[in-house]
Amino acid sequence: MATKTVTGTSMAVQQANAILKTSRTLSKARHAGHRRKAKFTIPLAVVGGFMPFTSWSYTTIRADGHWNGFATWSKYAPKRFIPINESGKFDASKLSVGIVPILLGFAVHRFVGGKMGVNKALARMGIPLIRI
Repeated sequence: MATKTVTGTSMAVQQANAILKTSRTLSKARHAGHRRKAKFTIPLAVVGGFMPFTSWSYTTIRADGHWNGFATWSKYAPKRFIPINESGKFDASKLSVGIVPILLGFAVHRFVGGKMGVNKALARMGIPLIRI
């Protein structure tokens, strides 16, 4: 009889463990896709990519002496943003101000911030508003 009791207890314990294990699995599965509400963040790498272009635009328009706001800026900006000079040929000197820093900023944001987990680490540390 003692053997049956041990075996019976063993079976009951195994069934109880199976039930507990199942409920834990369901609990994990239910919360697996849950995330906190997304908050507004500023990606510094992307903003930094726009800085040379913005600085150049402001300096150039101010140096010409005719500061007419958006109308003047919209006249000069596309010429510098795309690395093509007035004759229609590619100009490598315009690469450092135009689209290349912006694309590098997006790449840094994507790979350093996202793939390497720096943005996640910043969020876990509780640093608000700033991401790479």
